[in-house]
Amino acid sequence: MRAFGILAALLVLVGGAVAWRVRVKGAEAAAQAEQRKARSSSAPSVAVGQVERRDIVKSFEGVGTIEAPTHVKLAAKVSGRIAFLQVEEGDHVTAGQALVRLDAPEAEAQVRSQLAQVAESRSRLAQAALGQNPADVSASSSIRQQEAALSAARADNEQVRKTVQAQMAAAQASLSDAQAKIDNATAAVGGAEAGVRSAQANLANAMTRHSRVADLFKQGFIAAQDVDDARTAQDVQAGAVEVATGQLNVTRAQLRSAQALAESARQSAEIVGGKGKADIAASDAKLQQAAASLDAARANKALPAAYKRSVEAARAAVAADEAALRNAQAQLANSALAAPVSGRITAKLMDQGSMATVGAPILEIQAVKTVWATAAVPEEAAVRLRTGQPGAVTVDAWPGREFLGKVTQVNAASDIASRQVTVRVALDNADGALQAGMFAKVKLVTQRLAQVVVAPREAIQRTKEGPALAVVGKDMKVRMAPVQIGAADAAGIEVKGEVAPGDRVVTMSGGPVKDGQTVRLGGKRPARGGAR
Repeated sequence: MRAFGILAALLVLVGGAVAWRVRVKGAEAAAQAEQRKARSSSAPSVAVGQVERRDIVKSFEGVGTIEAPTHVKLAAKVSGRIAFLQVEEGDHVTAGQALVRLDAPEAEAQVRSQLAQVAESRSRLAQAALGQNPADVSASSSIRQQEAALSAARADNEQVRKTVQAQMAAAQASLSDAQAKIDNATAAVGGAEAGVRSAQANLANAMTRHSRVADLFKQGFIAAQDVDDARTAQDVQAGAVEVATGQLNVTRAQLRSAQALAESARQSAEIVGGKGKADIAASDAKLQQAAASLDAARANKALPAAYKRSVEAARAAVAADEAALRNAQAQLANSALAAPVSGRITAKLMDQGSMATVGAPILEIQAVKTVWATAAVPEEAAVRLRTGQPGAVTVDAWPGREFLGKVTQVNAASDIASRQVTVRVALDNADGALQAGMFAKVKLVTQRLAQVVVAPREAIQRTKEGPALAVVGKDMKVRMAPVQIGAADAAGIEVKGEVAPGDRVVTMSGGPVKDGQTVRLGGKRPARGGAR
């Protein structure tokens, strides 16, 4: 009986606990329902941004290269040994600075010869002028002088022709010798190439034999010494291939050298031929002039006019000799090379003591006081660029530094393959911070819309009727304003419609907002993302 009473008491306690738990659960469910009802009827919390009036700026950012606008290769105008060349790569030079001087003994001798000839012709002119005024000048003396002058002119003409013939023969011999060297070098290259092929074949045979001997050794048919001998033979043949390849490279270099010598000989022959023709023509003119002077003296020995013509002929001779002197001096001047522009030496292709040939570059000079940042710009951006507009450039070599310049060139045609247009921005480089070949990042403004109505990008709502803005009025009620969107930049987008600068627009919300709905402000305008 006592146990039965205890059990009954326990059952009563359990039943009471269950009934209490059911009442608590019911109260919690009722409270949660009340909370859900309160949330659904309360105003949603939103973040807002502001519509403003400002400029929209669109820009292009691309990569390019720093270039020098002026790149000059300094080459010799005459052939000769370089007697003076003391600049090095990286040195700064100024326009007109003497950089190279060639040893030109022939040009110097020609100048001295022409100086003597000018002095002689001026002396003859003085003699002719002295004999013009006296009336009793002996005609026979004038004739003898002109005969002597004619004889001298004939002798000079013959000497000039022999000299030119000898120079042409020497030039042709040099050219033939150079061609023979080319033929020999070509044959040597062919032999060297055959030697390489033979060495390669021997190496292949040695490698095959080594492989077979190694297999036989693995099978136990031969001794290890045979394997070593086969490997040594293979190494010897590999060395032979390297030797043959080196010999081939040497013969090819000899061929290139022979070809360069042939080109130099050809140019020298052309120079000799041109100069020879000019010398013969000048000598022929002097001979004809001397003959004409003699004829005049003979025909007019009794007339004062003869003396006048003699003076004129002497003046003409002086003018011809002075012209020849100026030509010789110009040839001598060509042996000295000066910097055509101010800039830096970027390449030194020959050294002092080298043999310079006509047209062969000796130095390269780049003007770097002003440099270009050259970039390829897509067609759709390039059509909006104009020369003179500003541009900004940065280079990896100078982090944090921005170089400002102006667009100086916009190519009139785009590249067919890439459909891009070459654009150059001129940059002041007075401090030498920028060097040709540097990697550059170029920023250019491609479009600027002045004072348009701009809304935050994240405020644009996509509705069935199109883009719209949720405008929050002073009464905290939402007005859905349809808009048309236009150009955009990183901070906003152009809008047209029933909105005005200063309007507050929803940029983010806890739930969808509707036209006429009351909202409350809460949170900050997000930096990115759309309204929700």
